[in-house]
Amino acid sequence: MQNLAEIILNDDGSIYHLHLKPEEITEIVITVGDPDRVDKVAGFFESVKLTRQHREFRTITGTYRGRPITVVSTGIGTDNVDIVLNELDMLANVLLPERVAHPFPKSLIICRMGTSGAIRPDIKVGTLLVSEEAWGIDGLHAGYDFGPLTEIQPGIYAYHTRGDAGLISEFQKAGFTKGITLTTSGFYGPQGRSIRIPSALSWLRSESGFVAEKGLTNLEMETAGIYALSALLGHRAISLNAILANRITGEFSPHPDAVMEELILRGLDVLSRL
Repeated sequence: MQNLAEIILNDDGSIYHLHLKPEEITEIVITVGDPDRVDKVAGFFESVKLTRQHREFRTITGTYRGRPITVVSTGIGTDNVDIVLNELDMLANVLLPERVAHPFPKSLIICRMGTSGAIRPDIKVGTLLVSEEAWGIDGLHAGYDFGPLTEIQPGIYAYHTRGDAGLISEFQKAGFTKGITLTTSGFYGPQGRSIRIPSALSWLRSESGFVAEKGLTNLEMETAGIYALSALLGHRAISLNAILANRITGEFSPHPDAVMEELILRGLDVLSRL
């Protein structure tokens, strides 16, 4: 069922939150959490066609090795991913401002580039990891039918989703380590951190239970939402993770910026050849 009348546009005809028009995005879209990282990615573009920012949503469209690419910040978490993925889909698949279904629907390539923490001791800090699968305990499933949920602890439910198999293969060929990612709704308690408040999810730092059963490799805050929404909307999604910490060994990367830059450059290289 489609209810395109619910699409909200700004006075200039741009989509509500991103402030973008259909011709201002490309069929390859890189998503990053941090608005400042948009400029880091676009710093490798040979040309820039558009720069736009509204709230935490910063967008730059340009070319890398001749390939048109858009990079947009989501902010942190799947609540923002919900906004960005839906609005990107509207830009690609709805004629605006008429609010009519596009006669030639597009399947975007959506590539997350972000940081992450490992929850297995054998995953070294500095690893570049591509998420083959993702489990989400972020709550986004309350708004959509992501399929059956798994009760991983009493009262805690997770949904399961996968990245695009063809894209995963391409990034494996480029040296990315394949992993299974857990997406959480927050950075502290929801990722098992106990600072001044005990976390109900401290078991995420163990190598047993759900972590071992599902072969989880890393924690972050967007991948499952991107994969699940992309599957429903008909887009091809991939998540690239720079492992900057190991939650089991307590190790942190001494050169986080260099690790992230390597991920960006390798990611752009693969995307430009698709």
